[in-house]
Amino acid sequence: MAFTPLALGADRTELLIREGVELRKQGNNAEAVSRFTKAYEQSHTPRAAAQLGLCEQALERWIDAELHLSEALAGASDPWVAKNRKVLSETLVKTRSRLALLVIEGAAAAQVHVNGEYVGNLPTRQNVRVLPGGTTVTATAAGFITFEEKFVAQAGKDALVVVVMTKESASIVTTPLPVEPADTALPTEAVTRQGLPSSTGPSRTWLWVGGAVAIAAVAGIVVLASSGSSYPRTDATRDFPAQ
Repeated sequence: MAFTPLALGADRTELLIREGVELRKQGNNAEAVSRFTKAYEQSHTPRAAAQLGLCEQALERWIDAELHLSEALAGASDPWVAKNRKVLSETLVKTRSRLALLVIEGAAAAQVHVNGEYVGNLPTRQNVRVLPGGTTVTATAAGFITFEEKFVAQAGKDALVVVVMTKESASIVTTPLPVEPADTALPTEAVTRQGLPSSTGPSRTWLWVGGAVAIAAVAGIVVLASSGSSYPRTDATRDFPAQ
């Protein structure tokens, strides 16, 4: 009897799932999750996703469990999922109660990261489940300043984050005008008026003195000539020798 690759793959997936279920019955969830992970990676069937999600929920891997349980319940046509839908739905509700839901909206086309992990692009609304506690949402786009919002996410509650991008302002480069050094030297004419010129010497000084003496002598002669004989002669005038 010949087996097709698809049949062989289905058989390996089924074997891994059975091994995982037996390990879970033994309380060995850590080993069981590795079996379910391999089964899911090989087939991506709703049943493999469901078994993996149930095991992750038992290990308190809330984010991974929410992802795989949601994927399993989306496969409504799978017989095993349809049979166990109630259990899967209840487990998903309990898992989501341990997480916070971020609803991220924005008009600008920007890449969104939550706690450093890329989650999608705006303007498409992003619904992201996160663990409770400090949370950072960032958005980046060419020509815009990076958007960042930090807050504390609370388990079982939703948080709306509206991303508003601000355009980068154009940088303006200014060149200062050259400053000329101040000229503190006074003009030659000003120096000459405010002080003695450098050519002033003894000869010019004596010229000024001589001129003053000559003016004084002329003034004396004028005074004597105008006085005439109004002054009495004294004996002292007789002592001068005749010319």
